[in-house]
Amino acid sequence: MVAGLLNAALYLTAFAAMVAVGWSSDRSGERFLHSTAALLAGAIGLAAVAPLAPTPQLAFAALVLSAAGIYAFYPPFWPIPQRMLAGVARAVAVGLINSVGNLGGFAGPYIVGYLNTIANSTYAGLIYLSGSASLSSALLLAARRYVLRRHSS
Repeated sequence: MVAGLLNAALYLTAFAAMVAVGWSSDRSGERFLHSTAALLAGAIGLAAVAPLAPTPQLAFAALVLSAAGIYAFYPPFWPIPQRMLAGVARAVAVGLINSVGNLGGFAGPYIVGYLNTIANSTYAGLIYLSGSASLSSALLLAARRYVLRRHSS
């Protein structure tokens, strides 16, 4: 019962973060920084889970931060290809994003399991996931810089 309630609280918080970040992004019209900030929050939460594990309350708070950040990434992210591209390019980009995401959903558990096995710790998998989220946020910032440069010239 307690595990179910904690799980529900985690996802309710993630839902609230999705709505809040999506609302803020829609209100400001800024997508890249909202997506980047959400991913960085998720990365920090993932990296903090294992060191905080001896304190279950703090480890759970880190899990909540990671879930909120990762789920809050989606609402401001998906309008980016819709605004940047048109026609066939837009359809190809959305298909490519979904394909890479599905490939990550397939390969990710194997990679995390392998890293956890060779390191004999779940921390290795969490760091890998945190690093992936951090790399994604860096790519979003690079894309933002490219778009800003393209629009200013």
